[in-house]
Amino acid sequence: MPEETSKNKKTVLKKEHFEILLEDIQDKLKFVVEGHSILNKKIDDLTNELHTSLKSTRDELVFLIKASIDKSEERLTKKIEDGDKAVIEYLTKKIEDGDRVVIEHLTKKIEDGDRAVIEHADRRFDELNHKIDTINDNLKAHTESLDDHEERISRLESKG
Repeated sequence: MPEETSKNKKTVLKKEHFEILLEDIQDKLKFVVEGHSILNKKIDDLTNELHTSLKSTRDELVFLIKASIDKSEERLTKKIEDGDKAVIEYLTKKIEDGDRVVIEHLTKKIEDGDRAVIEHADRRFDELNHKIDTINDNLKAHTESLDDHEERISRLESKG
């Protein structure tokens, strides 16, 4: 048989050694379990902290979003009201300008119409005056002619 080396030798454990090893393994296992328990507690604490922080952050974000929505709603309402005012002012100005243009147009038409009526009346008066002058001239001519006839008649009567 070949010589036995320390590698090849089988070590026989005695009961006492085995109990010591078991105690050692048990102590190490307790240590691992305690470490695992502490690690679980830290994870739970961090999870709770993170959950609380997330909830707080979410609540802050909800508050900020609501405030932003309210502010945006106020700004939009103001812009709409300002826009409505601007539109009303614009339309009022357009109506006033339109009214002014219509009034100016009608006034011009009335003045032009009055001027035309007056010019027409003046022409008619001129025509009438001309006719009156013609009648006067004719009347004067007839009066002169009548005077001539009366004078002849008077002379004829006196001769006769």
